[in-house]
Amino acid sequence: MLHRTTRRVQLTQDGLVYYDRCLDLLSMLDDMLVAMATGFILQPLPEFL
Repeated sequence: MLHRTTRRVQLTQDGLVYYDRCLDLLSMLDDMLVAMATGFILQPLPEFL
C-alpha cells in the first residue's frame, strides 16, 4: 500500500484506492452523525422549551 524510499513515501495504486474509500466512508459517517443529531436532538428541543 506504500512505496518507500529513503527520501519519499508514496501510496501505491491499491493504497490510493483504499485511501479514497476511507474518505468516502468517513464522509458518510459524518453525514449520518449530523442526521442523527438533527433528528434526535434538535427536533425535540422546541417541545421542551
